[in-house]
Amino acid sequence: MKIGILVAGLPPEVLGGAETQAMRAAARLAERHEVTMFTRSATVPESLRNRPRCLVVRRCTARRRGLRFVADLLGSLRALAARRHALDVLVAYQSVIDGLIAVIAGRWWSLPTLVWIRSEVEFDFVGSRQARWLAPWVYRRADRIAVQTARLGEQLQVALRSAGHARLADSVAAKSCVIGNGIELAAPSAASDRTELLYVGRLAADKGVIHLLEAMRCCPGARLTIVGDGPERERLQAAARGIAHIQFAGRTPPEQVPAWLAQAGIVVLPSLRNEGLPNVLLEAMAAGLVVIASRNAGIPDLVRDGENGLLVEPGDSRALAQGDPCGECRRRVARPTASTRAQRCAGLCLAGDHRRPRKPSRRVDTPGGRRVNVSGGRARDHHQAMEHHAQDRQLAEPSSPLHRQWC
Repeated sequence: MKIGILVAGLPPEVLGGAETQAMRAAARLAERHEVTMFTRSATVPESLRNRPRCLVVRRCTARRRGLRFVADLLGSLRALAARRHALDVLVAYQSVIDGLIAVIAGRWWSLPTLVWIRSEVEFDFVGSRQARWLAPWVYRRADRIAVQTARLGEQLQVALRSAGHARLADSVAAKSCVIGNGIELAAPSAASDRTELLYVGRLAADKGVIHLLEAMRCCPGARLTIVGDGPERERLQAAARGIAHIQFAGRTPPEQVPAWLAQAGIVVLPSLRNEGLPNVLLEAMAAGLVVIASRNAGIPDLVRDGENGLLVEPGDSRALAQGDPCGECRRRVARPTASTRAQRCAGLCLAGDHRRPRKPSRRVDTPGGRRVNVSGGRARDHHQAMEHHAQDRQLAEPSSPLHRQWC
């Protein structure tokens, strides 16, 4: 199959979750298919450089924000027109602008299109004019729509109906599917009782790192490493002054993240919004680490509070510092009930792996005094099932409904 992937940027220029996933997916898909990536990035990632059956095309060079949208749209369509005979399907990472480009190209040149929604911000019809004006048009014309978790699909339905698009919501429901993110698994690490905290991600306001720093003031003995860069870095460094044991590691490429995970015991993701199925949580759980995350977007589909991690309300610094103050919840975390054991088995079945966890669970103390069960084997079982990328299976397998429809 000849697959075209539309993604705004690629590492190392852009280190977002969608960009990292697109890079990894292209590398895997190129093992069996011909892949062409259309991106604004000027630098080709090392993992894709000189890779057989994988071509990276720079579609636009404009950088000014107002000019870039139109230039990107026209430049991408020009690049797609030149290679339209070498494409069987288009996959767009995010609704706008990549989804917009894909559905226009698909209509012009009869190419089936899959628009992959990456976060709830893409259908924020109240807060984003771009989403309000363009996203419904894209969803109406896409052949298939993918979401990263079932919860995101439900939120999309609510958003469409609340915005008066009930008929479109029915259409989207009929052509939607869930495709989770895939990760590359590192070698299994030995069980550890480390309690060092780690944040990995962009330093932007919607990531909620300022609330993590506020929580650190209540945990004087805790150590935190913040890996990443972004527009909020100076503000966050200023807010961290006077708080002991906080390290800013700066910009880090995806291939170096496992080294940071190996030095940590607890991964914290305090995002306020704009999450789908975060790569860092998948990688942390695969490594057998404790995860503490905010309850937003698709995160609760991955992290079950008190069972395989802790969930807090977005922006709640006190909950981040203390864990859940509810004593009953603490007992539920420390001593799994028959119900939580059954949920673990259900999780393995959903992942397509019916084996029992290979390693016994262990308990790790969080800085707030809460104990969490961690089963490294279970996490690796779950992500081993995802290792070959759900998108590869959906697009490439002859038995797949997408393959039957498009091929």
